[in-house]
Amino acid sequence: MHHKGIRTRLKVDQSLMIAPLLDIMFLVLLFFMLNTSEGNIHSFDVDIPQAHQPENRYPMEQLVVIIRSAEMGYTINDDFVAEVDFIPTLKEKIRVLGVKQILLLASESADYGRVMRIMDAMKQAGASGVSLGVENVE
Repeated sequence: MHHKGIRTRLKVDQSLMIAPLLDIMFLVLLFFMLNTSEGNIHSFDVDIPQAHQPENRYPMEQLVVIIRSAEMGYTINDDFVAEVDFIPTLKEKIRVLGVKQILLLASESADYGRVMRIMDAMKQAGASGVSLGVENVE
């Protein structure tokens, strides 16, 4: 007797068998290891030019202000300036050089409040923009 309405399904195993894949990967690895010859590796010497550090690292047409944690003043284009003289000195440098963009370099250990105060002082001196630079200034 046949039942027309009843069907049985065969369960198909959907799992992925890893062992044959590992065998194939091992064989491919072995194939490439054996076929890759170390051969003659040629090398040649290259003369790399050495960079030199000029005495004045910053161009004179650019204003660079450096804040070091150990000093109480600031450095403007390699000239040390006391904190009380900062704004008048910076105004004079801006007038002489005709540059209103300033690059500010501060040491990692410089006080955040001090950096913010000097940025405000730069704006008071007439700077139109202040860029923060990353450089080891200690």
